[in-house]
Amino acid sequence: MSILELKNINLVKDGGETLLENVNLKAEPGDVILITGNNGTGKSTLFKALLSFIGNEEDKYAGIEGEFIFDGVSKKKDLNSYIISIQQEDYLSMPIYKAKTALKIGLEKYKDRKKRFNYWIEKYRPLTEEDKNKKLIEKFIFSLSGGEEKYLSILQGLVRCDDSEIKLVLIDEPTNNLDHSHIKHLSDLIQRIRHFRPELAFIIISHCRVWPYITKTYEIKKPDEKSNNTLIEVDNECHNCFGEADEDGYYNSSMNPSK
Repeated sequence: MSILELKNINLVKDGGETLLENVNLKAEPGDVILITGNNGTGKSTLFKALLSFIGNEEDKYAGIEGEFIFDGVSKKKDLNSYIISIQQEDYLSMPIYKAKTALKIGLEKYKDRKKRFNYWIEKYRPLTEEDKNKKLIEKFIFSLSGGEEKYLSILQGLVRCDDSEIKLVLIDEPTNNLDHSHIKHLSDLIQRIRHFRPELAFIIISHCRVWPYITKTYEIKKPDEKSNNTLIEVDNECHNCFGEADEDGYYNSSMNPSK
């Protein structure tokens, strides 16, 4: 059974302008789906529509037509217990607190969140060697660089990945404001999560094709001059901007649990 299926989704602005038309997508367990496209084609618009379907009140998106099926149920609401969503605008709050305190916010519903957090850090190795040397998670949030804060905000979402209820991870433009070191490590972290949680599905919306393990790639574009933008499946292609990954899809083989 598919984890997520979009059927004939249309997104229409006030006034009747169609932003995206006849969008169809199916995410199976284990999929890593990349949605790409030029700036302004509607990548983040589609992400916001997905958030609206999930049931996030602050992300209501008017003008949605079509069918959203999650885990075999059509139009099921309040899916936040089953889906991790990380927006490109997400940054850490609470500037006077240490970064590790903010990261634990992602685990606030668990009584044993301190134990879960320490176990997650040890199991998934989300920090680069430079992060460890700089004691990044011990820093106060107000002292972080923009790139450090952005990376930690992504970790704040991914810290829930070990929860067995989670079935889908949505990430919008994760490479924005990250340096090469953190982009490579994020790619390895996602692959490491997939090793321990192979049933999870990921949907990554990004203009960067740096993910060596993508299972499906969709591009938002017009199929012809007379049509509106839609989602078109294209060939998978990793641009190898940061060198070649190993045979298991890791840039840094030390992140590979099989080695």
